[in-house]
Amino acid sequence: MASYLAADLIKPAVDRLRASRAQTRLLEYLIFRRALALSGGSGSQVVTGMASKPFQQAIQEWARIRPDDEPSPHFFNPFGTSKVKDGGFRTDKFPSNGASDTVAGWGSSMTEPPFVRVPGSKPMAFEFKSVASAELEKAFLRAESADPKKNQKPRLSDTAIWWLRARDLDALGIDDQSGLSNLVDILRREIDLTATEESALFNPALS
Repeated sequence: MASYLAADLIKPAVDRLRASRAQTRLLEYLIFRRALALSGGSGSQVVTGMASKPFQQAIQEWARIRPDDEPSPHFFNPFGTSKVKDGGFRTDKFPSNGASDTVAGWGSSMTEPPFVRVPGSKPMAFEFKSVASAELEKAFLRAESADPKKNQKPRLSDTAIWWLRARDLDALGIDDQSGLSNLVDILRREIDLTATEESALFNPALS
């Protein structure tokens, strides 16, 4: 029988992610990192579009909250969305043009975008570029404020909880009593998270 993470573990994690310093586009970055891992790793390209299985799988894994036979919204962004107008919810157009359009715009809005569009590619394809820690933080976290309570990076453990929110724990070889470090290890492995990314973007606290 399948087992899953408990709702009383997931909800506080989501609340902390929403209130963290994360910019909302951290979701798109993580979608592309997962798609890159599914496509073969850092030397590969992320091909977007509805026909791209790695890309669509990554979107479903990171943002899907309800099946199609249940009422909308079906997609949600937990990163830094506590005060945004849409509350973090995404329309059903998100798989077709949400993440890809966002990342395509990074070429003009970021000094060093971590994903760069391959010229002339249709559907759009992107190559991964390693970016320094300071540039990652500037791109995907809000600046620190005078209020210490608002200066928290998103917790890596909360991100792992969100990542595994709908996964069968038995199939992963863990159970609902597994420590947060086990969840983090799965996240690291499945999206090829690097030490630079961890230190730049996440709070390592496990409690």
